[in-house]
Amino acid sequence: MGMNLIDWKLLELLQTDVTMPIAELAQRVNLSQTPCWKGVQRLKETGVIRAQVALCDAKKLGVGTTVFVAVRTNQHTQTWADDFTRAVRDIPEVVEVYRMSGETDYLLRVVVSICCAWWCRISTIMTACTKR
Repeated sequence: MGMNLIDWKLLELLQTDVTMPIAELAQRVNLSQTPCWKGVQRLKETGVIRAQVALCDAKKLGVGTTVFVAVRTNQHTQTWADDFTRAVRDIPEVVEVYRMSGETDYLLRVVVSICCAWWCRISTIMTACTKR
């Protein structure tokens, strides 16, 4: 999809506040409401805007600490990778898993309430890594 300056401005505004009314969006990009609405719909239909989401305050949810865990393994089969992915998927504190190249095989992003809570979960993650 070819993006024009108005498309980019709409994206910038919507990423700041997706609940912004069309009237305000239109005013900020110097369009009337109908062309503005059509522009937003086109961005959605073409997949440029994939979803509208809510951003949560991690500290208020009790998960204000992010820990990155580097995992190395001598197992490099697809079966092991699938098993490992399933195992860490069952740990709610693991919110992202990345397959890496180089010395680290996987990088996990883990969110916990406080750093000491991390140590409580490390054994679960290590068990998931070594069982496979």
